[in-house]
Amino acid sequence: MITPDNQVKAHIKPSAEMHADIARKYGSKLEQRYAGHLQKRLYAGDISDWAHERMKFRIGKRCWYTPDFMVIAADGVMELHEVKGWARDDAKVKFRAAAEFMPYFRWFWVTEEGGAWKVEEYGK
Repeated sequence: MITPDNQVKAHIKPSAEMHADIARKYGSKLEQRYAGHLQKRLYAGDISDWAHERMKFRIGKRCWYTPDFMVIAADGVMELHEVKGWARDDAKVKFRAAAEFMPYFRWFWVTEEGGAWKVEEYGK
């Protein structure tokens, strides 16, 4: 149950253009490659749009979580993708906490294995 003490707050960064230019800087080269992958999916019509680090969730006192990518699926549902080459325990805990507090989105944990993207939906 969400109470005023543990309430999750979401902040969405406004932008005239939802998807970012591939040349912009990302948190890692893995994120940059995933942005390229999303752009290809956008051109192919597999997704409607995407953006990098567009949302920020307050998941506790002085504790925030920013998903790497917001993706609008072809069916119009908003997905949040977390891209990791490796993850510290706190990253996994923040991801799970945000996903449980905000079940209104589809949540995905994304890794790269052998040059292919492994995309796992949280809670499925």
